[in-house]
Amino acid sequence: MVRSLLVRGRPAFSCRAAFCLFALTGSGSFAVAQQLPEGWSTGATALTGSTSQALLTPAGLVTYDGSQVLLSPSGQSPIPLLQTSGTVFGSFLLQVDAGRVLFGHTGIGPVGTTDRIWLLPLQGPPPLQPLAAVPFNYDAVMLTGGTVLLSARTGGFAAAANDLLVLDLVTGNIQNLALLPGASGPVALGPNGDVYYATGSAAFPTPLGTASVLRFPRAVVDAAIQNQTVLGLADAQVVMAGLDAAGDLLFDDDGDLLFVDWLNLRIGQIDAAASAQPSLGAVVANYANAPVSPTSLQWLPGNGSGVFEPFQPANGRLLVHATDYFSTAELREVFGARPGIAVAGGAVLPSGPFQVDVTSGPALGIGVVAFAMGHLPGVQVVTLPPFEQPLLLSDTMLGGPVTITVLFDAAGAAVLTGNNPGFAPALPVTLQAVFVSNQGVLGATNVLPISIAL
Repeated sequence: MVRSLLVRGRPAFSCRAAFCLFALTGSGSFAVAQQLPEGWSTGATALTGSTSQALLTPAGLVTYDGSQVLLSPSGQSPIPLLQTSGTVFGSFLLQVDAGRVLFGHTGIGPVGTTDRIWLLPLQGPPPLQPLAAVPFNYDAVMLTGGTVLLSARTGGFAAAANDLLVLDLVTGNIQNLALLPGASGPVALGPNGDVYYATGSAAFPTPLGTASVLRFPRAVVDAAIQNQTVLGLADAQVVMAGLDAAGDLLFDDDGDLLFVDWLNLRIGQIDAAASAQPSLGAVVANYANAPVSPTSLQWLPGNGSGVFEPFQPANGRLLVHATDYFSTAELREVFGARPGIAVAGGAVLPSGPFQVDVTSGPALGIGVVAFAMGHLPGVQVVTLPPFEQPLLLSDTMLGGPVTITVLFDAAGAAVLTGNNPGFAPALPVTLQAVFVSNQGVLGATNVLPISIAL
């Protein structure tokens, strides 16, 4: 029975329910309870309470509710991809290519009898047979175009170690890659292909400070696969030790490793995890006062400017699946929230008094409002060590702007007032504010081109 209550290191309960999906506005009770540090924005999609896995794909949202894997294309009825039988629990959903997802589940019964890996097409009939039978499968990540790295405790619940396995998506063949002490942990692939794995304590309750994030260099991984050798702790590099828990891992778009700290109900991060000097970063989201707990993460890359940092333009986005393991589940989106700058009255500033408003900035932070002559269309990405956040500055600002210091209030607003003596012909001017928060976070507003006229 203990086995049936373990999914991603958290208690989980499964019930059958019809799938329904609807968007939340973000103003409900959960939006109030769940805490984001300043500089972030969020929205959520409510799921049926039995939804234990959720994966957003270009074809639609794929979910598992303890009974069915369903694809919900936008504006269409859900499409069944797989029907499971018995009491089983979803381990992971992973998109392997444009037309297929990999689904793993475990269940109640003798070890290995209810643990399966399925390769599911998003169009067409479901498969007649699973791709592989992997006891206590837990997490998965793409290793190459045709192979997946699995984390699984194949020896059963009482086993002293967890396996990392290489699964061939064509044949279903499995090769042992690593054997690591402790309970099952999540896996992720670094920007250069290195393998990252978070250890988990086999003790219950979980002792604090016993989780570590390990790195296996890709050259070591490839050599082990080629030579059919099994790696161990001696082959790994310690990226970060002393964490309380890490239930899921992924990299964002600027080299930070995000993880689910299910023990403290928050999303943490390791800054510059792939570098020689990683450090424990700020909490991205805190669920301590929320009615649901975070379980898994998905990264949606963007195609614009800005990285996944506070006060940045919304670009890459983090999806967090959270649930109360009974009646409530959701898929929450977290993305950067860039502060805004505006001039009362519009884009043409007549002579006389004027007011510049900066909104959604850092509470009690300090900044400058910059005025630069001209309207240049380009934007430069400027980095200022030791700040992790880049500044997206208008090309116009590189010509030596006039700057005026402003102070932000507790609501993150700053106001600058002045007087326009009037100009004829009108002068083109570009405005932008740059600031730093009390937590040492750097940021910049949007670029605002205006005209100063009579």
